[in-house]
Amino acid sequence: MGYSLNDDYTGCFYNASFNPNIPGLGVPESTDSNTHPSIQGATTAAMRLQQTYLNASWDFVDESVNGEEDIWKIHEHHDTPRFSWENDRPIAVTGDDQLIYIRTDEVAYVYLDGSNSYDINGDPLEYTWSWTLDDQNYEANTVTMELDLPAGVYPFTLVVSDGHKFSEPDTVTITIIANDPPTADAGADQWVYAGANNTALVHLDGSNSNDPDTNDLDLTYSWTWIIEGETKEANGITPDIVLTSGIHVISLVVFDGIFYSEPDTVTIEVVPPTEVTITTSPDVISRANGLNDILVFIHRPRGTVLVEKPRLHVQGHLLNCTQLDDNGTTLAMAYFDKGALLSLLEDGPIEVMVEGQLSDGTTAVGTQTVTITSASGPNAFEIAMWRVAYESVHH
Repeated sequence: MGYSLNDDYTGCFYNASFNPNIPGLGVPESTDSNTHPSIQGATTAAMRLQQTYLNASWDFVDESVNGEEDIWKIHEHHDTPRFSWENDRPIAVTGDDQLIYIRTDEVAYVYLDGSNSYDINGDPLEYTWSWTLDDQNYEANTVTMELDLPAGVYPFTLVVSDGHKFSEPDTVTITIIANDPPTADAGADQWVYAGANNTALVHLDGSNSNDPDTNDLDLTYSWTWIIEGETKEANGITPDIVLTSGIHVISLVVFDGIFYSEPDTVTIEVVPPTEVTITTSPDVISRANGLNDILVFIHRPRGTVLVEKPRLHVQGHLLNCTQLDDNGTTLAMAYFDKGALLSLLEDGPIEVMVEGQLSDGTTAVGTQTVTITSASGPNAFEIAMWRVAYESVHH
């Protein structure tokens, strides 16, 4: 593309995008195209820009830098230069295909736009859209169109005319798919019991959520709830979350990639622990006496029993009960290994907490301050007698 006089080429170009290894017309076979001064390689994008040719002294319509003959014209970004006196066929442009989702009881709003159609000569255009619906053929003479259509696949064809020539037809396909939103199921309401730290691990289950249109595995699950004014979130079909004592309403919304479900809620009531009174024997724990265990009297609510051996929390450590006697009306006795306890602690006052599950489902929690000492304390016989007396009074 360019000028030639008696095989003397000047201001010429070849498309280097299409012919990266070909030197272009007019270049002698023995000449390296990369160094030939008269023929230049340019990319497709560059060959669709007027400035590329202006730099090579081409004379275009509506510019005077390179002369007044107005030899060339160009529709930038779309085409390469053409002679200004040519009447070119216009180009119809319908835009990208469209994919639209609707609910099964709805119709889709469709917008068609042919305004990107063009005529390189600058002539005004006339537009003709054509399509088929329910075996009926339709036409419309307008740049843009708005329609309401049910689910289906619809090709729309556009032809434009500059009054002299018709364009080649351009077609855009509108695909409308009916899709119903999924249904969220947050599961049954739950009643759970908080532990000693006043929290409970709660297992949520949204597995009964469903989507009538796709495989349930394609759903995404979003759980939300509020604690002290702050919104909390969890994702997944069956997440585990931690809740404090109280009543919590948790919302589930599922998404099928197109539509969100209506929210479904589950109410979780976290029952706080039952506070109980504990009495440690002895409450002054001596490293020097021959006692092998520590006895904790647990005063539990009437009508309940401990259904498992309780645990002893001491400064971040956890000791398991070695023996549990729970045969009284309101009194249970839990034994803990003294040596194991003393190996964890230094002398001085400490707070101990006993935790155990009651038969009513709640967690019994009680605290007491005891003292660890290296000095002599009550001997084993004295402690045993005190324990018998205490049990006989409180049993």
